[in-house]
Amino acid sequence: MVGNVLNRLEEIPSAPAAQMKSRLVRVWLLVQFLALASCVRSSSAVELTGVWVSEPIETQLGMATEMVCFSQGSQFTRITRSQAGTMSHKGTYELVGDALTIRFADTAAPASFRAKSQSGTLILGWTDGKSREYRKSNTPCEL
Repeated sequence: MVGNVLNRLEEIPSAPAAQMKSRLVRVWLLVQFLALASCVRSSSAVELTGVWVSEPIETQLGMATEMVCFSQGSQFTRITRSQAGTMSHKGTYELVGDALTIRFADTAAPASFRAKSQSGTLILGWTDGKSREYRKSNTPCEL
């Protein structure tokens, strides 16, 4: 389409037509650049949204699994299933770079983590150097 317009402008040998052609080329290049830029995503971006499930882990209550759910509206739910039963904690989260802060509704102090996601795996690291891996899951975030 732009090519047709440019070809027709070439048929008009005037200074305004040359300026118009130059403007159209610049606008077309800008549109192409913006379209390409909107498709590019930072490879270092942490993608949290969704449901993540841990492998079985040893806890004080025996073996347990954790399901962590991050919604697009910054809502967070953690469901822990153990031999002693199921526990749930809700709150909000904020992600800045790889720094994840979770504010639980039933706890005054926020929890801080380093978050990394790649190839369907989420790794949450605590400040003491320990970390836990979670796998992306298609299961709903339910008790």
